[in-house]
Amino acid sequence: MGANSLELTTYDHEVIRYYRTSFSELYHTKNPRYSLFSVMLTVAERSPIVMHLILALAGREIDLKRGDLIEGEGEEEHRDARLISKPKSRALHHYSTALGLMAEVVGHMQGGEAGGVDPDCILTALYLMLMYERMFGSEQGLANHLAGAAIIVRQHCADLARPRLLAREPPGGTAPDQHVAFSRTAQPGSEPQISQYSARLLVRVAFLDAEATSYGIGGEVIGTLYKVMGRQVGSSTAFSPQHGFESLERYAVTLYRNVWGESYPQTELAEDIENRPVFALLSACLQIRFMISQLSNILDRGEDASQPISSVQYAIQATGEHFADLLARANGLSLATDGSRCFVANLRFIVPYYHSVILEFLRLTAASPGLELDGRQRAALRGIMNLAVQAFRHEGDKAMLRIARPLFMVALETDDVLHREWVIERFKGLGSFGARFGRAREFLLRTIDMQQALGRRVDLQERFRISLEGII
Repeated sequence: MGANSLELTTYDHEVIRYYRTSFSELYHTKNPRYSLFSVMLTVAERSPIVMHLILALAGREIDLKRGDLIEGEGEEEHRDARLISKPKSRALHHYSTALGLMAEVVGHMQGGEAGGVDPDCILTALYLMLMYERMFGSEQGLANHLAGAAIIVRQHCADLARPRLLAREPPGGTAPDQHVAFSRTAQPGSEPQISQYSARLLVRVAFLDAEATSYGIGGEVIGTLYKVMGRQVGSSTAFSPQHGFESLERYAVTLYRNVWGESYPQTELAEDIENRPVFALLSACLQIRFMISQLSNILDRGEDASQPISSVQYAIQATGEHFADLLARANGLSLATDGSRCFVANLRFIVPYYHSVILEFLRLTAASPGLELDGRQRAALRGIMNLAVQAFRHEGDKAMLRIARPLFMVALETDDVLHREWVIERFKGLGSFGARFGRAREFLLRTIDMQQALGRRVDLQERFRISLEGII
């Protein structure tokens, strides 16, 4: 029985062991013992909703890997029910139970009873639900959860609008201080303040929201955060995405040290410091991706887009200049570079996103819809492929899972047949991580054939409106 009084079965304990190790390594480059997913497990010890979601998410992935789960198909039609009914029903039972519990919490919040809700628990549940829908659910389910997340952010994170509640420097001094790590451990009588853990989760939820905007869904969470924090995306040509979530990320920089206290290894602390700039680059890239989605909407409506185009151009240029050293270091990596260092793995994972937003922007604003490539597009394609080949050599499909979106853009944009075939093969391998990658592969094949037949790029937003199968 867990600390939150949730009775766990032998199967559940197996799922938790998988979650602690293999699952965490797939979605976080940090040592799984000290990663954000490990922190989530500590929150699950006091939150039945979070524990149910961890068991649902990791359990569903185990079932998929074992072949116990055939997504989108009736189980009796394809397998002996004795082999799959127990693990499949257990993972789905956990998710269904979590949805019910979450509905109760949201009901209390809407009824003005938000005072008893733990922000850390509710944001953890939101993040895990979004991950579940992204991996195993439907596009509509993801859109619904993102809309719900925006409502909760508006209701529960209004304190972000008060600058004194979000310290400019991480609190706690030189000694670990768990009082600022979690909302539950805030000192009695102290002024309300969002926890470091909640700040980190807000950024992660915004990341998922920004990803979804490329497919015409989401956008409310990141828009709400900017509004609450006093910044409107694209409202000025002087907007710099590298500063967008800077206050949240700076505030949460000592999270892991404060969670684990004196037992937190110095090597982990050194890695946190070394990797902070590269994750700031990822944050900037995903915010640019959101700006591109806004630009796409403006173009679809036939409105004057000259100012938004200038805003995105400025954002891409400013980000490239701000992170010029990181981009140069990534360009200097080779197949022989040791991939065991977290910093190297992160460069190979994150820098492709910068090249990817360049491809997305140029595809959207190209003077000619033809398939010709200019120097900027070729440089971006080389940047992605160089790092992707290295990452695949060192980590296999696990690394491809992290850069699926940049690879998606390579397949659509490249005129190199070998590169395109290599990417399509990678998506075939990613099929073991969920049906969405198989759907993305089919989407790519159809769209590439259509582009080749027409001799021009097709409107991706229109293609996604027809079929959202490309979500990755």
